[in-house]
Amino acid sequence: MDSYPINIKNLQAKTKEELIQEVLELRESKLNFGDLPIVDSYQSEEFYELLFQSTHYGIAVTDDEYKIDFVNNRFYQIFEVEYSNLEDLTLPESFIKFSKRNQYATIVKKLDFFKDFTLDLGNNKIKELRVRCIHFRDKDKKLKLIFQIKDITEYKLSKKEVIASEKRFRAIVESSHNSIIIINENRRIEYVNKQTLKLYSLHEDELLGKDFTLFIDKDSLAKVQEIFEQIVQNKTVLSEYELKLKLADGKKIIAKISTSNLKLNRKDKIIVQIDDITEDARKKQLQLVLLNILQAVNVIKNLPEFFGIIRKELSNVMDTKNFYIALYNYKNKIYHFPYYVDETDENYESSELKYSLTDYIRRKNKALLVNDKVRLILANQGEIKDSATGVYAPIWMGAPLFVEDKVVGVIALQNYHYENTYDHNDLELLKLIAQNVSTAIWRKQIIDKLIESQLRYRDFISRSSEAIYRMDFVEPINTSLPITEQVKLILEHASIRECNYAFALMYGFNTSEELVGKKILDFSGSEQYEENFDLYYNFVKNSYQMTDLETVQLNKKGEKIIISNNAVGIIKYGFLHNIWGIEKDITEIKRNQEVIKELAEGISSLTGGSFFKSLVQFLCKKLKIDYAVISEIRKNYEKADILSLCGKGGLLDVFSFELAKTPCNVILNKGHFLILDNIQKKYPDNKFFTAHKINYYLGLPLVDSNRKVIGFITLFNKNEFEDIEFTRSVLEIFASRSAAEIERKRYLSEVIIAKEEAEKSNKLKSDFLAQMSHEIRTPVNTILSFASLLKENIQDRVDDELKDSFKIIENGGRRLIRTIDLILDVSQIQAGNLKITLDTINLIKILEDLMPEFEQEAAKKDLSLTFDTELEELNVIADLYTVTQIFVNLIHNAIKYTFKGGITLSAYKSEHGEVYVKIVDTGVGMSEEFLTKIFEPFSQEETGYTRKFEGTGLGLTLVRNYCELNKAKISIESKKNKGSTFIVKFTHDDSQLSFF
Repeated sequence: MDSYPINIKNLQAKTKEELIQEVLELRESKLNFGDLPIVDSYQSEEFYELLFQSTHYGIAVTDDEYKIDFVNNRFYQIFEVEYSNLEDLTLPESFIKFSKRNQYATIVKKLDFFKDFTLDLGNNKIKELRVRCIHFRDKDKKLKLIFQIKDITEYKLSKKEVIASEKRFRAIVESSHNSIIIINENRRIEYVNKQTLKLYSLHEDELLGKDFTLFIDKDSLAKVQEIFEQIVQNKTVLSEYELKLKLADGKKIIAKISTSNLKLNRKDKIIVQIDDITEDARKKQLQLVLLNILQAVNVIKNLPEFFGIIRKELSNVMDTKNFYIALYNYKNKIYHFPYYVDETDENYESSELKYSLTDYIRRKNKALLVNDKVRLILANQGEIKDSATGVYAPIWMGAPLFVEDKVVGVIALQNYHYENTYDHNDLELLKLIAQNVSTAIWRKQIIDKLIESQLRYRDFISRSSEAIYRMDFVEPINTSLPITEQVKLILEHASIRECNYAFALMYGFNTSEELVGKKILDFSGSEQYEENFDLYYNFVKNSYQMTDLETVQLNKKGEKIIISNNAVGIIKYGFLHNIWGIEKDITEIKRNQEVIKELAEGISSLTGGSFFKSLVQFLCKKLKIDYAVISEIRKNYEKADILSLCGKGGLLDVFSFELAKTPCNVILNKGHFLILDNIQKKYPDNKFFTAHKINYYLGLPLVDSNRKVIGFITLFNKNEFEDIEFTRSVLEIFASRSAAEIERKRYLSEVIIAKEEAEKSNKLKSDFLAQMSHEIRTPVNTILSFASLLKENIQDRVDDELKDSFKIIENGGRRLIRTIDLILDVSQIQAGNLKITLDTINLIKILEDLMPEFEQEAAKKDLSLTFDTELEELNVIADLYTVTQIFVNLIHNAIKYTFKGGITLSAYKSEHGEVYVKIVDTGVGMSEEFLTKIFEPFSQEETGYTRKFEGTGLGLTLVRNYCELNKAKISIESKKNKGSTFIVKFTHDDSQLSFF
C-alpha cells in the first residue's frame, strides 16, 4: 500500500474558515491511507483537532506509554462504544504490540507501516481493521503516537466476493459453449477457454501471447483493427458483429463476435466471445444462392448464361475455380460441355469420357464425393481408370442431371490443391443445384418443343378443316367487372385478329385476311344481339368457356347458318386478353336432325303393318327417294316377302321375290350395308328394276335379337343419292325398330297358333273329363243304388261279415264320386270355365247346415264336433256353392286326420269389418316342411303304398282356389302330432257389394 505524507507546514491557515476549506480539500483529494499528515509540533491546537475530526479514519493519540490523550468521533463509531472519558478507553493489546515492534523503524528510519487486524467486538460482531502507527513530538518535546484506524470490513468482504466472482466467472467461461478470449490493449491473447482451443485445434501455448489479429481472415482484418482503435479510444462500438476467422488448417469460419471492456488488476482488458455461426451463415447463404438460382431458372433462356450464374452463386459458399457441366448424347455416346471452367486451362468441347468419374455418376445415377480413398476403391472395382480421369485432383464431387427420370448429364467441381475443400454438406448442396440445373435443361427442352409446337400449331391451324379463330380486344377486360358489363365490352370491342382458311370458307370469304378486324356483331346483325348476349353471358359465367353452344350467324351473302361454338378465354392477371375458338357449321346436321325427328314422331306410336307403311312413306318424302322397301326373309332363305313398298306416288302393291335375283342376297351373305350403281346391268332379270328404270340401290340388313338377318330395308333411285352418309344413318336408326317389328310379327303369329292349339287341347281335356265323369258317375250311382237295395232286403238274413261288405261298397262308391267331382272342379277352375254367382250369404247358416252332416261322421270316430259363435248372422258377399265347398273340405279333412279329441268351429267379425271362420282340430298335424306345399295339387305328407290316409290331394288345392275366387284368404298353423288350425278371412262384408 502506498503512503502519501503531508507536512502541515504547507497549510498556511489564516482564518478558521480557510483552515476548514483546506482540510475539506485535503479529504476530497482521495489519497489512499496517507491522507493523515505527520503533525508538526508548532501547529495550533485548533488546527490539530479540526484535522483529526474531519478524517474518515478513526484517530487515537497516545503518549509513549500508550495512554490515550485524544480520539476522534470516528474512533467511537468504529469500535461501537459510547462517548466517555479518555481514562476509560484503552487500545487493543494487538495495536500496542504492533507499535512496539515497529518503533525503531518508524522513528529512526522514518518508515511507514500498517497492519490488518481482526477485532472481535462481541455479540458475534467481527470487524476487519487496518491500523497505521505514526510517531511525533508535541510542543513540549514529548513523544506521541497517532494510531490511524480504517474499517476495511466491507473491503475484505468485497474482496472475498470478488475472488468468488472470479472463480464463478472462470467456471462460466470454461463451461461456455462459445469460445472466450481475453486480450490486452496490445491485442495480445492473455486467456483462452477450452472451447477456443477446440475451435482452433491448437494448444494453449500456441495461442497465449500471440497477436489476436493473426487468427483473423484478411477479409475481416481491417474491421477488427478499426474496432480495437475504437475500444482503446473509449468509443462506443457495436456489441455484436460478424467476422471471418482463419483456423490452423487454413479453413475459414464465420463467427459472431461479442466484445466488452474488463478491468483486471486495475488494467483494461477486452473480453472477446466467439460464436461459430458458419453453419447458420452457410444456410442463409445457401438459401440466398438457391433463391437466386431459382429466379434465374425462370428468367434465363440461354443455358450457358444460366450455368455461369450457378457458378457465380456457388462461389459464395464453396470453391468453384474448377467447375463444369457435361451433357450426354445417348445416340453417339459422347459428352459435350456447354459450360467448362478449369484452372489448368484445359478446354473440352466433347469427349467420350468412358471409365471417368463423370461417366460413373451418369451410369449409377447418384451423387458422389471422391477423395483418394474412394478413387482407389472405384479403380479396384474397375469402374474408373486413371487414363480417363484427366488431371489428378485430390478432391472431386459430382451429381447427376436428369430430365423425366433419365440422366442427361453431370455437374461437377474439383480442387487440385486441398483434399478438404469439399465435404458431404457441399455434396448435398450440389445435389440441390443439380435439380435446378435439371429443371433449366428440362425448361429449355420444353421451350424448344414449344417453339417447334407453335410452328406445327400454326401449320395445323392453317391446314385444319375446322374453323379456328382468335379474337382480341382494344384493351383487356377486367374480370372483376359485373358479368353484364363484361359481355357488353366483348360484343362491342372483340374483333377477329387471326383465323384459318376453313373459318373464312365457312362464312363465304376467299381469304382469312378479309375477316381480320371484323367484330362479333358483323356475323349476326342486330336482330341476333340478344342471342349473342346470352351466348357470351354463359361464356363469362362458365369461367370463360363455352362448349357446343349454338347460334344463328350470317355468311357473306347474308344467308343464315347454324353454328356450334366452342371457345376459351385467355386470362392473365385478372384480365381477359383474348378468346380462342372453334366453330362448326351444323346447318345441314340440324336439317337432318329435323328430318329424323319428324320420322320418329310420325311412326313412334305405330306398330305392325302401320309402322312399315308409315316408315317407307316418310323415307320417300323426307329423303327424296324414288322407292323405299321393307321386306321379310322367309324361313327357307330363298324368297322374301315385301311388307311395305312406297314410291313417289304413294304406297304400291306388295309382292314376293327370289333373293338370288336381287342385291338382297349379297346383304344376306355379307351381313352389312350395301350400295350399288348400274343396278339394271348387274341384275338384268329383275323386272322391277327394269320396269322402273332403277340405277342406284342402297340396302341395310335387319337383324333379330339372335344376330340373324330376318329382312331388309332398301332404297331404289333412278339418280344418285344426295347424301349417302346421312341416308345411311337414318336407315341405321330405324333398322333396329324395323327388325323388332318383324320379330314381333313373327312372335304374334306363333302365339296365335300356340293359343289356338292350347285352346283346342284344353277343350279336348275338358270334353274328355266331362265324358269320363258321366261314364264313371252313372255306373257308380247304379252300383250304390243296388247295394243299398240289397242291404235293405237281406240285411237281417246275412252274417255280420257280409254286412260290412255293404258298408265297404258304399264308402268306396262315395269316395269315387267325390274324387270325380274334385277333378272336374279343378279342371273347370284351371280352364276358367267355373262360373260363380256373387250374393250376400250368411256364413252362420252355412256352417249350421253342415253340422248334422258331419256330426254323424265324427261320432263314428268318437270325436266331438262343436260350432262356437254368439252371432246369428255373419254376412259376406261370395258364391254360395264355392264357400260351402271350402268348409266341407276343411271339416272333412279335420275329421279324417283326427283320431282323438275333436274339432271346433268358430266365426267372428273384427273391428275393421273383416270376417273370420276358424276350424281347429286335435289331429296328427303337419311338419313345417310340408306346410309350404300343402296347397299344391296332389300333395300329401305321406305318399306311396304305405300311406295311412286315402285321398287325391286335391281338396286343399280347391279350397285355396275357391278362396281366391271369393276374394278370401286362407292361413294355417300346425304342429306335428299337436293338431292344425285353418283360418279363412273374408275382407268384404255385405256393405261392400259394389266392390264386385
